[in-house]
Amino acid sequence: MSTRKLFDIEDWANEISKIYSEITGHKLGWIINKSIYCYLLPNYIETLLTESNYILQTRKDDLTQKDFQTCLARSIKCIKKYKLKNPEIFQRICGHFQYDAFEKLDYPESTKKIRNEAFNRLAEKTKNTVYDNASLIFLGEQIIDNWKDVWEEDLMYDLFYDLVYVSTPKRDFGWYETISIMKEMENEIIREKIK
Repeated sequence: MSTRKLFDIEDWANEISKIYSEITGHKLGWIINKSIYCYLLPNYIETLLTESNYILQTRKDDLTQKDFQTCLARSIKCIKKYKLKNPEIFQRICGHFQYDAFEKLDYPESTKKIRNEAFNRLAEKTKNTVYDNASLIFLGEQIIDNWKDVWEEDLMYDLFYDLVYVSTPKRDFGWYETISIMKEMENEIIREKIK
């Protein structure tokens, strides 16, 4: 059966996959699986690859929100060494959390310390008014709004690590979205390093 009958594949892609199969002996299914893997999953940054593989290799029904948040938190810790100029990935992550003025804030002492240090650093670095509030989510939103002033600060990545790890999302992370966020982290690192 031709690939044309199974997929809406362009002529050049059909020709390339046919020649590749003849040369390597890989069947079309292998090529498709590898293509999906390379296109949709992190490929180059080991921590991001490890976290996404953990999600895929674990039964998805056995994973909890805390598992997804832990994978994302470790991914944020990893990308801190690359220093992203574009805050969109953090906006996407923070979109799962919502500031609630009445929420009981019971953070571990280490998180409170990072929150206070990040607040003070943000207040030092930006010319904009920064509002003090105990919420990680509220501070995270202010950091994103002033990202151009603080994107090189390790402390800001530490704050987002804690935000993701200790806060309760208002909108769940699913397995696919968690992996796609990690892939976007890798893509953004590559885009910024190539420029």
